[in-house]
Amino acid sequence: MRRSRPSPMTMQADSLPNDADKPARTPHASDSQTSAGQPGGLASAEGDTQAGGNRSAHDRPVVLSPEPKPESAPGRRPPNHQEFDVAVQRVRLEEIDGVEEELQDFIREHDLLIELNLQLDRWASECLRWTVQRLNLVVWRRKGRLVHLGSGLMLTLARRIVRHEDLITATVILNKTLHTSQKLLVLGEELLFQAALARTSAMPTPQAIALCEGLEKAGRQMLRRADARQFALATGTSHATVRQHWPPGKPSA
Repeated sequence: MRRSRPSPMTMQADSLPNDADKPARTPHASDSQTSAGQPGGLASAEGDTQAGGNRSAHDRPVVLSPEPKPESAPGRRPPNHQEFDVAVQRVRLEEIDGVEEELQDFIREHDLLIELNLQLDRWASECLRWTVQRLNLVVWRRKGRLVHLGSGLMLTLARRIVRHEDLITATVILNKTLHTSQKLLVLGEELLFQAALARTSAMPTPQAIALCEGLEKAGRQMLRRADARQFALATGTSHATVRQHWPPGKPSA
């Protein structure tokens, strides 16, 4: 009669120590105070302190938080070397030396005819005085001097109507250096954009005459004398065209 052997599984189970045979473990005071925010029930430093500080500092688990990444300021752009640093100031006309040299060379090279043909003596003195107050010249402060950036038309206008003791408003560019393209931008904006704006927004002659008459009736005379010839000379319109639209009964000469 053969004797049956115990199966391997039974032998393994028999070989495992019984829990009752294990030495009793003294519960640690910090076992009941685990950090709710730490995985695996790691004891927090606060729990160690409340339990009497039985653990040494090197026994406590250390949780390292990732270092925050540096953030760039919102909306900040890298500096653009083509931008202007400007300030609006009041300056004396005699402080402005003239048109900037590089722009003078460009004007001569391209045979640009820069002349002020406006007959200022046809306009009322109050109009010219207000023109002085609202005048705004673009100048560049360079090495202690002011130079005009532009064609020179506005500078010529200022020299004709501004008195020596007058202060005028100027947009002063404070950049230490300017690229040629920046100077040409100021010149081109004046001669192309501003000229196009004046041309496309100019009133037809009949409407301009009616406006001049309406201002006069309301108590504001814009010309030294309100007749057709003065209007033609002041506005640069042909006398024949003005006479065609001039109100009947008003002096035409």
